[in-house]
Amino acid sequence: MPQYRYKAFTQAGALRPGEIEATDLDAAIGTLSEKGLIPFDVSPVAQASAQPWWNRDILAGPGRRMPSTATLTRELATLIGAHVPIYEALRIIAAEGSERRIRTTAQRALQEILRGASLSTALMAADPTLPPYYLSMVQAGEASGTLHTLLAELATLLERSVEIRTRLTSMLIYPMLLLAVAVAAIVLVLTILIPTIAPLLKGAGTELPTLIKLLLSIRDFLSSFWLFLLFAVPAAALVSIKALQGKKARFRFSRRLLLAPGVGRVLAKVETARLDRLLAALLRGGVTLVPALEIAKGATANAAFAKALVDVLDMVKQGRPLAEALTETGVFPALSLRLIAVGEETGRLEEMLDHVAKIFEAQVHRNVERLMSLITPVFTLAIGVSVGALMLSVMTAILSVNDIALK
Repeated sequence: MPQYRYKAFTQAGALRPGEIEATDLDAAIGTLSEKGLIPFDVSPVAQASAQPWWNRDILAGPGRRMPSTATLTRELATLIGAHVPIYEALRIIAAEGSERRIRTTAQRALQEILRGASLSTALMAADPTLPPYYLSMVQAGEASGTLHTLLAELATLLERSVEIRTRLTSMLIYPMLLLAVAVAAIVLVLTILIPTIAPLLKGAGTELPTLIKLLLSIRDFLSSFWLFLLFAVPAAALVSIKALQGKKARFRFSRRLLLAPGVGRVLAKVETARLDRLLAALLRGGVTLVPALEIAKGATANAAFAKALVDVLDMVKQGRPLAEALTETGVFPALSLRLIAVGEETGRLEEMLDHVAKIFEAQVHRNVERLMSLITPVFTLAIGVSVGALMLSVMTAILSVNDIALK
């Protein structure tokens, strides 16, 4: 029988985590309710796609699915907000969706709904790549009766993430193109130009320029050890990735990233903006602060931030203000702490959280734009200097051969 991991509130308001066996997700929720618990987050211990591998879209990872997920969520929010039943909303999207992926997901979810599943269960079965906070927000909306509100907030969050990712991708296109040109130029020089010129220079008794000697050494090394490098480099990468999957190693690495000069401040702003926007959406949707923090801690990509949110959650449960708890962790920017404190004092917390998110998103965008505007000329200059130095070395060697011939 499948095993489900849950987080539920007791009648006294205490949070109780645990695991339970049930035939499906709805049965697990029903069993918890019969025990007098209020389910908050219920998910399978091990999720696996029921589709055979040959029917899966292997190119559709979470990043590529995000625009489709945002569109599906927005359409669901609009239809449910217009009092269209959930099954009918999914039927409409399955028939009229703008993308094949959206229509397929809606069709699978509709099949689960017609079997009696809840929307969160249906979406989990239709798309196992959905992040935990997405399903938790849908479950919270179903439990609180504000499903269309939370779906609309969720759609806004996803659309904002898609917009930021698209903007960053467009900024990286030109630097990546320059890098590809540089790599192609180096490969051509190592494989065609240098092997053609070197024998002529050696035959003429001319000493090879230092740069050409260096390139020949690199070429000889790659020719001798290419088979070893073919296996060693991927193996080293896999070992590094595996090592970073451990909780302690991932936490240390994430902490060092946050402490890194320049990069750490930008990462802290990115994570804070994501957290604050999600918290604001949940609070506007009628979710109270403690469950909202439970959901939000699953949305951060930085292990140090996730650990900090666990500590914040414990302190908030003890009755401490959110701003004070965030300050204790030492990882959140000072501006966000001051504005959140003002929001708590004035009773406008969700408004201030949104304001903080907008400020930090704008700052991160400006920082990235400055970085991209700096990278482009640096790449161009580096490529020009490298190619110019190589051409100068080759021309100097050729001219020296001509001098010897004339003598």
